[in-house]
Amino acid sequence: MENWVYPTEETPFLAGETNLNEFLNRPLRMNGGAILLCKNGTARVTIDLIEFDIQPETEIILLTDSVLMLLETDRDFLATFFSFTSQLLNEACHRLDAPFFRYLKEHPTHKHSKETYKLINNLFDLIISTYEDHKNRFRSVIAKNYLQIYMLNVYNKAEQYFIGPRNDGYSRQEELFHQYIELVMKNFMKQRDVAFYANEMCISKGYLATIVHNVIGATPKVVLDKYIIQEIKVLLTSTDLSVQQIADYLHFPDQSYLGRYFKHHTSQSPIQYRSKWKNKFRR
Repeated sequence: MENWVYPTEETPFLAGETNLNEFLNRPLRMNGGAILLCKNGTARVTIDLIEFDIQPETEIILLTDSVLMLLETDRDFLATFFSFTSQLLNEACHRLDAPFFRYLKEHPTHKHSKETYKLINNLFDLIISTYEDHKNRFRSVIAKNYLQIYMLNVYNKAEQYFIGPRNDGYSRQEELFHQYIELVMKNFMKQRDVAFYANEMCISKGYLATIVHNVIGATPKVVLDKYIIQEIKVLLTSTDLSVQQIADYLHFPDQSYLGRYFKHHTSQSPIQYRSKWKNKFRR
């Protein structure tokens, strides 16, 4: 398994380089969090199903439960990474408030200037050096301090966008769209009826459809289905759960129903999809 995204209690942070190729068209759910800094090349990724273009000097911040997938990349793409457990993130950022983390969820990428990239890259060098210093019994504490420094710097730069009234150009419909996405992320495993979400938002299904279409040109059902399919893919490729167990976990009536649903959206059965990835990693 891709160790850089799975720090543990014994090794609460990891650092190094990655080209993300192992996640091409394969969604990855973060157990903890990670910061990536693009050094070379370009890539296109989805983060929580939203597409982003990644260029040199672009920073990516992934929080717990964020889902990353690589759509395409060139042969030169390379990023440095700093991944960490949820506990380390919480300890480093316990004084930072909820609006900041909502902002990071909505804006997970940032293109640095030449000057700020140089500073951030220098910090990454220190983080990687600390990770490689396995004999240093304080390296986890040092890493936590580096993470705190990093996030405080981001907080300082972004504070104007999430403190006080929203001033980043969001319309009322965009606010409602993000409310819909937050509800979907919290409830999609049990609730697959768009009417549930419209009721939770105290609006009609028709108005919800208008909002989603105006913001992203899709329907609420398409958005909901994407989250469900993404979760099935994550479970098929990152766990040993049987298809029946996945169906139970996601509250499908039975394995056959889940299989038909998955094949309708992907043109593959769950077993075919899982086998494809197992065969890939055997090579």
